[in-house]
Amino acid sequence: MIKEESGDEFWARYKEAERITTALKGPCPPPPGPKEAILGGFAGGAPAMLALAIAGVYGDRFEYITLAVAAISAGSVYLVKHLAYTSWQKEMALQLRQTEPK
Repeated sequence: MIKEESGDEFWARYKEAERITTALKGPCPPPPGPKEAILGGFAGGAPAMLALAIAGVYGDRFEYITLAVAAISAGSVYLVKHLAYTSWQKEMALQLRQTEPK
């Protein structure tokens, strides 16, 4: 039969799991948001525009290449942040499962 635990017991167990997870993986990263993706897109798109302008590429090719590079940069930044956040959350859930009352 599953033992019921009080709120205080769960909170103590949660704080211990958070302490262990922080020791293993570092502090919890913030969840990914659109701000990071926009900044990542700008960080990839601006140098691409500069490099294409210096190389003398103009017109539709300039726009398509810049847009593609910016989209890939934004997606990459979001993906890396998302994977770091979910990895930390999975470790936290694992620590909580290991200490749950039987």
